[in-house]
Amino acid sequence: MKAFKVSSVAALFSTALILTSCSDTPNPTTPEVNPDFGATVETFLKGRFPIGPRSQFNVCTNEWVDIVGEYNLIVRQVTTPSGRTVFQIHSVAAHVNGVGQTSGDTYVSNDHFNYVERSGGDTYGLVIESTIVRVAKGEGSNDWGKFQIFVVVNANGELVVDRFDIAEKCTGAGS
Repeated sequence: MKAFKVSSVAALFSTALILTSCSDTPNPTTPEVNPDFGATVETFLKGRFPIGPRSQFNVCTNEWVDIVGEYNLIVRQVTTPSGRTVFQIHSVAAHVNGVGQTSGDTYVSNDHFNYVERSGGDTYGLVIESTIVRVAKGEGSNDWGKFQIFVVVNANGELVVDRFDIAEKCTGAGS
């Protein structure tokens, strides 16, 4: 595995920002979550939203890939009777199609993004993770990338966990 280039990290964070700023009218597509006994669930946004056309940089082939597809997105908050709160953003983009601007190679990608923030009680926790899998049709290079951020703060306000992991792997003919 090799470290992500800055452009890959920027693309992942840009995806997160785009997902949280969608303003299209959603079409419900995902069943409701079964919260813990007694918890309340508020779903702020649930639906399918278009992706693109836009470009993502493929570090494996050193070219821009024009993509188009659709995200399934859920933004919700769960509150327990004890006052603990979990705020979640979850998105899945399946079968997103792409074409390399230079090579003309075609790709299909599957992406997921999760943001979970827990507060109330004795600790605060934050988990952000994203995985992108881009598969070339034919001779192109496949691309896999993942980032994870974990933060936990204890009741004394001390940072007890702080981890940031980024990885990428290129496979196939063009890698």
